[in-house]
Amino acid sequence: MRLRSTVALIAVTGAVLAGVSCGNILTASETSAIAAPVSVQSALPRIGGLSGIEVVAGGDQFIGLSDRGFLVFGRLIRQNGRLTEAHVDSRLDFPAPDGSTDPMGAGDSEGLARDKDGRLRISLEQNNAVWRIEDDGLTTQLPDPPETGQLIANGKYEALAVDDSGALYTLPETVIEKRRFVPLWRLDGEAWSKVRDVPLIDNFHPVGADFGPDGAFYLLERAFGLGFSNQIRRFDLSDPSDPGRVIWRTDEHLRANFEGLSVWQDATGRTMLTMVSDDNFLPLLESAILEISLDSLGPSR
Repeated sequence: MRLRSTVALIAVTGAVLAGVSCGNILTASETSAIAAPVSVQSALPRIGGLSGIEVVAGGDQFIGLSDRGFLVFGRLIRQNGRLTEAHVDSRLDFPAPDGSTDPMGAGDSEGLARDKDGRLRISLEQNNAVWRIEDDGLTTQLPDPPETGQLIANGKYEALAVDDSGALYTLPETVIEKRRFVPLWRLDGEAWSKVRDVPLIDNFHPVGADFGPDGAFYLLERAFGLGFSNQIRRFDLSDPSDPGRVIWRTDEHLRANFEGLSVWQDATGRTMLTMVSDDNFLPLLESAILEISLDSLGPSR
């Protein structure tokens, strides 16, 4: 998300974390012993705007998506199972499906999803589009998500996820008119269909998503107050009545604009929640990766 005025948004005051309707939440302070953001390092110029992430190679590597229209490929270094370093080693600038390139970024590329065969899809907020990145680095246009014309320009489709069948899921960041929910859409083949409505709670809005090894749908959400706040909700999409459960919430990293989420399993069987923050190419914000284990959030999670 290219913020219209990041400084102004961070200065906004309001009631942050004003109560949650989905049970007790384990806050960042309770997990701070195992969860600390790690700055993304790179010798390459102009690496930033990271809005999507996929952890690969058993947790040793990652693929990131910048909102300026390129992918990055990097390494994750751990000590005793805890993330300590993140390095970007290379980048891939991808063109639009018509072959054109945009030096300012391919329509605000925001969402990144990787299927079990390693194929990548991206969502582009300003272009109202979803693309598939081919093996040769070119892109193919997929059907546009529904209702894009009714959404505000900077509040369209950021979150993107692929399930085990290869179906693609997305939902908008903002609501239409006076709705208090956002629709979750599924692309299976050539047509989008609505899975369910996702109610919004407090001031949080969807920015990232992934399916976990347990088959659950994990949704990363963000709120603005004195700075940035984030939460993760988990849904069982096989149960239409499941309201979703907030499993993690933090307002400790006020300069970390977490937008991308990857849910994966490490060699010990732990389910890991890995997030990346978008610095908007501004020194005021942080380009960082935060990683927590689902086990650390307690048995009820």
